[in-house]
Amino acid sequence: MSDVLSLPACERRELVLVEGLVDVHHLRAKGVANVAAIGSARIKPETLARLSKHGIETITLALDNDESGRDALAGVIDRASRFEYAPALRVVHPGELGDAKDPDEYVRAHGVDRLRELVRDAECAVTWRTFDRMRHLQPDSPQRERRAALADVGKWLGTLPPRLALEVEDAIVAASERTGYDPQAVERAFHAKFWASDRERREPRRALHPTRELDRAIDR
Repeated sequence: MSDVLSLPACERRELVLVEGLVDVHHLRAKGVANVAAIGSARIKPETLARLSKHGIETITLALDNDESGRDALAGVIDRASRFEYAPALRVVHPGELGDAKDPDEYVRAHGVDRLRELVRDAECAVTWRTFDRMRHLQPDSPQRERRAALADVGKWLGTLPPRLALEVEDAIVAASERTGYDPQAVERAFHAKFWASDRERREPRRALHPTRELDRAIDR
């Protein structure tokens, strides 16, 4: 990524991360200068945190359209989001690449301007991860499964630092949409069970039976 850091400050405020060096080579040939590779879908969250010191404000993750790409997204978001200082993370949903395996193949099929549109419209990483943690749910999923999913998301959101307060607010709406509960009820439940204090917001307590406890919080 050192070559990206050599770009003028105005051109490196936003960085696009892809998986492979071949992607980087081809995308730069198409005029996308602010792109770098994470290499085999692996990156240390500490690296992302350090990038903020070099003037990078936003990182858009545009990883491969396969299971390993999705797993890499989940891992990076889960770890990097816990840092007190780090660039804002956004995600190009792998499914947006359609039949293309990676951003390079997408550009070959649709052109670089279409990729720029995907990057421009990339989703907040916290919202994406919220939906991802609930991806097994169906519209008619049993109440128990929906509430268990809310418990999982609530505990995870409770580990995020204050800098992501707005992202957490959006995630609450996303969680309510996915489970069919009122956003205010979801937020009250999260506060009651996982965000009772600033300390617990950073280190949420472990529930002995999260589904049952969340049930009681929502029903209050």
